[in-house]
Amino acid sequence: MNSQSATSKRFRTRHRAVLAAAAAVVALSSQLLTAAPAAIADEGPLGGGDPGFGPPEYPAVLHGVREFTATGTFTPPPGVTTVHVQAWGAGGGGGGGGGGAVPTGTAIGGTGGGGGAGGFTWCVIPVQALQGYTVNLGVAGTAGTAGPVGGAGGTGGNGGTTSVTDASSNTLLNSTGGVGGNPGNPGVGATDGADGTGGAGGTGQCVTGGVSRTGDSGQTGGAGGDEVDGIVDPPGIRGEGGAGGPGGAPNTRGTAGNPGGDGYVVFFW
Repeated sequence: MNSQSATSKRFRTRHRAVLAAAAAVVALSSQLLTAAPAAIADEGPLGGGDPGFGPPEYPAVLHGVREFTATGTFTPPPGVTTVHVQAWGAGGGGGGGGGGAVPTGTAIGGTGGGGGAGGFTWCVIPVQALQGYTVNLGVAGTAGTAGPVGGAGGTGGNGGTTSVTDASSNTLLNSTGGVGGNPGNPGVGATDGADGTGGAGGTGQCVTGGVSRTGDSGQTGGAGGDEVDGIVDPPGIRGEGGAGGPGGAPNTRGTAGNPGGDGYVVFFW
């Protein structure tokens, strides 16, 4: 298993892995590393970076997976002292399209910019069995409003931050939301409105390090940012930025942008 494979994915065919399938894939490797993902590449066959002396030692077998599609509490089962966590922030909303020119004009409005994808973090955190850990999922950025005739669209809302905190309210990890896309400008006379620029992607961090990736930025006048790849892909549009709304024809309102996706968290041990 290549634990360093978390990458941003644009223009790809999306295959949404269900959790059962993800567990089976990892189980086929027969071992789940308990070291932090960023450190796995530094481990030698015997651990500690000592190469060339026998097969790798992978000490723990996967035996549990839990996903969060809503804010809630994660309680480690008896005997579990460390868990892997993958967390995505929410995507920013797409900007609204600008309105077309007033009746005497011939210009069309600009398309809104896409929202940025949520940030991503993947790390191993120490836990206490049977103690509750609060999982807060970032809320999707709202869609930018449609521009009126001769007016600009609305800016997309920023995605919310996804976090995991312990019983003492210490933040163990967080993945911030993507920034909303900028609105398309209105058409004026015979001059088409400029497209709105895309929003920036969110960031991730964890108290134990691990792997963090910045979310994909939204496109100018187009699609929202794609979520970052993990072992398990978030279902639906979770973590993704919303697409910008098209501009309006002359004497026509623009189109509202699309909302981003909510955040997502998966624990496995």
